[in-house]
Amino acid sequence: MKKSIIIFTAFIFISIPVFAEVNLGGSFELMAHLAKGETSNDDDPRTAMERDMIITIGAETENNKFGIKGALVRNANWWVYGWWKPVEFFMLKTGAIFEENTWAATDITGEGLRGPHANRLNVKPTEDYAGIVLPRETGFFTPAMTTSQKELALQFSFYPIKGLAINLGFPMDRSAFNNMAEYNYIYQLHAQIAYEINGIGEAAFSFINAPDAPDAFKNIFAQWKMPIGDLLKLELGFNFALNSEITKPLNIGLGLGFGELGRDRFVMNLRAGASIPMEDAQDTNIGTDIVFIFDLEFLNLYLPFGIGINMPKDNDNILYWSFSPYVAKNLGGPFFYAGIQLYNGVWASGKPTSTEGINWSIPLGFRWDF
Repeated sequence: MKKSIIIFTAFIFISIPVFAEVNLGGSFELMAHLAKGETSNDDDPRTAMERDMIITIGAETENNKFGIKGALVRNANWWVYGWWKPVEFFMLKTGAIFEENTWAATDITGEGLRGPHANRLNVKPTEDYAGIVLPRETGFFTPAMTTSQKELALQFSFYPIKGLAINLGFPMDRSAFNNMAEYNYIYQLHAQIAYEINGIGEAAFSFINAPDAPDAFKNIFAQWKMPIGDLLKLELGFNFALNSEITKPLNIGLGLGFGELGRDRFVMNLRAGASIPMEDAQDTNIGTDIVFIFDLEFLNLYLPFGIGINMPKDNDNILYWSFSPYVAKNLGGPFFYAGIQLYNGVWASGKPTSTEGINWSIPLGFRWDF
């Protein structure tokens, strides 16, 4: 399997320049915190600029038969994938297959919450729900990615009729390469069937396999995305995990959008998620985010608010909140982003330990597509 993937990737590299004309493109993103601090910390705020960079470059043939794309992420990590579509009803993809994936997934509740190129700021933890009580993809298909973006994987996609897609993915962790003869690739199988009808919506059912072990859970997803006229769109997702029985929480996600960025002067997107316990000892978690986007012609103004509620069975409810307004300015090609990030809680190792205090930062962002 590993050799097959390596050979296929090399084949793409060789075939692109040999068999067709090539279109090259990419992007450069730089994100930073100009300053940041916490009201719960008496020390001086941290003023050293914390930087985060992503460089992406890709190539594809004009006949859309071959393509490859890769990125250097945060100066230390990287990912790369290649794809081959010899006929209209079949595609083969290898590498980091869930980067810019072709699977049915979230829109409003994921990266689409703030619109295209809208959140090019280092504003964690508000990528998820406030207090990270829930991930942003709650209820919708979320691949069980391998231990690193650099791990290899293989995807087969079939398109037998218009609107119908069947996806099969085989992500592999490092144990696949340490003991290839005995590694069971079906344990990590990702399978999805999605059907889209223009003007009506898209339904998708997904499954992620796992070993038959007490601590391993298979995941099942069902989701629906639907436009409502020209202004409204709705998406709804359900997810539950099971081994011999359903013991993990039931996850529900809801997205509602009004307007379309680039077309309308005002856009409002809302997402909500809930994790409902299946056992008495589990917590209930609820989150909601709403963002108002104003196209002021000379720049876009974003006003996102978020609330996350953790509801332990035997303790008081815990409330988290976030407010991260920012602006995006088109500089004639490149985009510049600047804002203020506010959220509550004392954080350690990327998780909140209490709701006391307020965290603040001044994030900046820059993106140039070429």
